[in-house]
Amino acid sequence: MSKALEQVALHLDRGATANRRGDIAAARSHFQEALGLDPDNAEALLQLGIIEVSANEIDKALQSLQRARDLAPGDPRAHYALGVACTRGEDLRGAETAYQDALRLKPDYAKASLYLGNLYRRQGSHDRAIDIYRRALAFDPTHPVIFNSLASVYTELGRWSELRAIAESALRHRPDFAAAHVAIGLARKGEGDLEGALMHFRSAVAGAGENASAHYHLAVCLHALHRHAEAIEHYRTAYDLDPRLSDALVNIGAIHRDAGDYESAEAFFRQALQGSPRHVGALINLAEIYEKRNSLDQAEAMASQALEMQPGHPVGNRIIATLLRQKGELVQAIERLNAVEVPERYPVVAQSIHYELGKLYDQTGEADLAIDHFNRCKGYIREASPTFESDRRQSVSVVDRLIEAFTPEQVASWEKYSPPAVNPRIAFLIGFPRSGTTLMDQILDSHAGIQVIEERPMLIQTLQQISVERPDYPANLAALGGDEIQRFREHYISLLGQYVDIGERTELIVDKLPLNIRHVGLIHRLFPEAVYILALRHPCDACLSCFMQAFSHNMNMANFYNLDDTTAFYAKVMELWTRYEDLFDLAVATTRYEDLVDDLQGNAARLLDALGVEWDPAVLRFNEHARRRGHIRTPSYNQVTRPIYREAVYRWHKYRAHFSPFMERLAPYIERFGYDT
Repeated sequence: MSKALEQVALHLDRGATANRRGDIAAARSHFQEALGLDPDNAEALLQLGIIEVSANEIDKALQSLQRARDLAPGDPRAHYALGVACTRGEDLRGAETAYQDALRLKPDYAKASLYLGNLYRRQGSHDRAIDIYRRALAFDPTHPVIFNSLASVYTELGRWSELRAIAESALRHRPDFAAAHVAIGLARKGEGDLEGALMHFRSAVAGAGENASAHYHLAVCLHALHRHAEAIEHYRTAYDLDPRLSDALVNIGAIHRDAGDYESAEAFFRQALQGSPRHVGALINLAEIYEKRNSLDQAEAMASQALEMQPGHPVGNRIIATLLRQKGELVQAIERLNAVEVPERYPVVAQSIHYELGKLYDQTGEADLAIDHFNRCKGYIREASPTFESDRRQSVSVVDRLIEAFTPEQVASWEKYSPPAVNPRIAFLIGFPRSGTTLMDQILDSHAGIQVIEERPMLIQTLQQISVERPDYPANLAALGGDEIQRFREHYISLLGQYVDIGERTELIVDKLPLNIRHVGLIHRLFPEAVYILALRHPCDACLSCFMQAFSHNMNMANFYNLDDTTAFYAKVMELWTRYEDLFDLAVATTRYEDLVDDLQGNAARLLDALGVEWDPAVLRFNEHARRRGHIRTPSYNQVTRPIYREAVYRWHKYRAHFSPFMERLAPYIERFGYDT
């Protein structure tokens, strides 16, 4: 070997050594020295070109690598490296050709397969990407990066059987391959088998405890199963193992948000943004929190920032549309949402878009379009709640059972009981949902001497305690003696203490939960001295508003998926209420939503007088109090922060045609409560 060739070989060797230890400048220098001695040295050109790609010197890299390929056309590495340079330079056709040439020379070249498959994915050619990945896996079924890439395509396309097939094949070669267990878990989850998915995610974690992806997917499955404490534990582990997994923080935030802990949720979303400032999910979640808190400028800022990165993001556009609606810019809001592609694979998001369109068309007076979008919204909620029909029947049967059980004979069998006075006094704010109870809640809570507990389950928890000791509600009420009643009164009052700090000025505590109207018999048995604030609204408007709300699914809300079930449930509940009125001597202060809207001061004064508390002008500034109060636990959160408005009064008139099949069942209560048909 000549001395010059020896020097070239020495520089190549030293360049490779410098490269391995991360001294890129020295490596570059050695490869350039080699080229100074031998300008046509393909290896030096290849290695220099790779360094230039890493330094984003794409034009230089292309020159170096094209020469390397031309000088060594049989070297698959040169074709592959040229493909990478072309990809970086956005010459996708050139990149495709280079990767294909590399694979023609070396069919098992994993990196070339990976990059070519990724290129096809980027172009939307999913089937071509799948073909390339599958060919690569034929050589190495458990290649982690290629396996995960193919699994990702199948997951994105929802091709669950094919995803499961490649995973099962990989497990035959390597039973402890965590990525394959994750893939089967994703397939099972996609097919709706969450428990089966959970088993495989646990296997993935057991086989690779330090695998952040395994912990993350296990957490997502636990999250979907509402096992929130364990989900948070695995989200945290995933993030600790890989701090790039900002999604884990966002999902922890979502758990806190869904539990109503907006302060903790906001903290996790902001932590996610610290690590990933362009994390669209964190920005969108913050926007939703600010929307619910009525911090509308902040909501708009977060959503707009997200939309700068993803202009078509459905939730971001829904938030902006909601804010436009609140500003009265209805046409712009409708145009924005109609331009959004509704993501059918994400029912919660699709539901929210149709819900907002329903609200918008309601305000533009296009009743048929509004009903259509509310029906679509309810369809998504129903699909996500497979027990909705059995839940609906159960809620109706509860009311039927109470109507049947509360008879004059049953009540006459109760042992007489004279309770000691309770200080502060307790009142119950009841009514059918969407009858103005949240407005009344805010008005009363604005009073210095009144504290309202908003939709907490104290009464139901007390009923559960009674049923543990004396099963068979409501027949068990007849068996209660005075000492037992006093003990259950004290149990209920202790539960109140979890939600209010009773101050010296507190004269009255109001337990606001509208559907406690069903359990007035229980309340009267425990608190015969109680005052009831009955919130009324035209029955058609109350039913329409329930149908027009995207309530989270539960047994009672299952009645609100269509107007037929909604009106039937209203009639049942009010039949029960009239039974209670006939049976018991109740102290009832009745408020009608329409009267409050017409004369807030006069009706508020009459209500306070009926409740035995003095006038406080602060009740007229309820909307200011609501903003200070922060998050409100009902769908009316963005309404009660506004001054009194009339848009919702007799809204049902626009929908008269849709109510005609149900007027006969509602007519008795329309007449009883003093309304017109």
